Amino acid sequence: MTGQKRLSRRLFLVSLAGTGAGIALAACAQPAAAPTTAPAPAATTAPKPAATTAPAPAATQAPAKAGTPVTIRVGRSTGPTMAPDNLVQDRFAAYSKINPHVKFEYETVPFADYFQKLGLALSGKTAPDTFIVNEVWAYADSNHIVPAPKEFADDVTNNFGRAATPPTYKGQVWGYPLEGGLRLVLYNKGHFKEAGIPEPAPEGCESWDQLLEWAKKLTKVQGGEISREGWIVNQPGYWIAVAEWMWMLGGEFCTGDCPTWSLGKEWNEAVQWWADAALKHKVANPKLAQDAFSKGLCSMTVEAEVSVGQLRQFSQVNFGAFINPPKLKGGLRQHDDGPWMFVVNKAAKPEVQDEAWRFLKWLTNDENGVLYAKQAFSVYRQSAIKAAIPQVDPVIATFMDASARYFHPRTPKYWRLWVTRVQGPLAKVLLGEMKTEEMSTLVEKQINDDIKSGAGSL
Repeated sequence: MTGQKRLSRRLFLVSLAGTGAGIALAACAQPAAAPTTAPAPAATTAPKPAATTAPAPAATQAPAKAGTPVTIRVGRSTGPTMAPDNLVQDRFAAYSKINPHVKFEYETVPFADYFQKLGLALSGKTAPDTFIVNEVWAYADSNHIVPAPKEFADDVTNNFGRAATPPTYKGQVWGYPLEGGLRLVLYNKGHFKEAGIPEPAPEGCESWDQLLEWAKKLTKVQGGEISREGWIVNQPGYWIAVAEWMWMLGGEFCTGDCPTWSLGKEWNEAVQWWADAALKHKVANPKLAQDAFSKGLCSMTVEAEVSVGQLRQFSQVNFGAFINPPKLKGGLRQHDDGPWMFVVNKAAKPEVQDEAWRFLKWLTNDENGVLYAKQAFSVYRQSAIKAAIPQVDPVIATFMDASARYFHPRTPKYWRLWVTRVQGPLAKVLLGEMKTEEMSTLVEKQINDDIKSGAGSL
């Protein structure tokens, strides 16, 4: 897709999926388009994050030291939702400039093949010294990665806020979060103006009922068919979006290590709200293509931060962002903020492991965080977020503000298992072909049977 000035359905869907694909060591992911570089937004006034105890700012430069020459092999996937190679390689050069004894070998794999090839490389002990993953538990349990030494574990725990949760497993920190990101509501400014709805502040949508009322005003119908959606109902094949939806609305599907599953009242209420938006209130049509927002045929949608750059490059829509409303029953706003994490290979030489951890601490510092944020890629060090917000546009600043304050941690192991069972039945609910309670009972039984038989162990 590089060089084409349109956003294809495939590219848009990959952007929707964000950093979520890739289940375990040998999992297959969906095909991704060639990487593109998101344009750097102009600096402007941005919302300030909520007041918290200020974390210690990260040093802007790694401590230079003399030593035996070290070469660090870095593995990453490539695709439109990943930071562009020129930014990554520029950071390698910057680190080597202040640490002349360190060189880098950059090893990339297309997103569609990344997890499968990484699994094979780890099995053959040919994997890179540090590489990027989106869950640490499988790699820790399989003894392929090392926990962070105390200096770096303390750095993540004390300075990354809620983003310290994903790289922490069994009481140890296993990596540094970088890239990835949460999903917020994007809205078409032109549609809001036309409907007489003032542009909302970052936390200007106070409830899902209010969002639904906006959606009703924004929806257009021609010839008995929805010609413009007020609110998009994402197709349930995108499991990461479904998990996000349930958490945003207040639904839960498992806690802890999920020895058994119970899809309870909150889950059913969340699913029902979702289905009612399309079937009862008719503000959305789940049969429509996912790229309706980019074409100006949808007024509000939930999108990942990494999609912002893609939309700006391939779409003419003038859009803003606001933070998702609190849960249906009130309480905190919450999001699945799923970062990628750089981890360190246990098979790497000790001196390479040591230098890799130093590099990762430096890579996530404030100076580098601003560079990543300007290209719409998520950063998680709290001081880096604070440093970047005044230097990015209001849309990105809203994402960063939410990332600093709202977070729903993913559940190790079994939280993904449900997607192997829920997609088909949930699609029937959204299309009015199955009742919510019927779907929940079916999915709950299937997943618990999978867990009991071992068929669902990831």
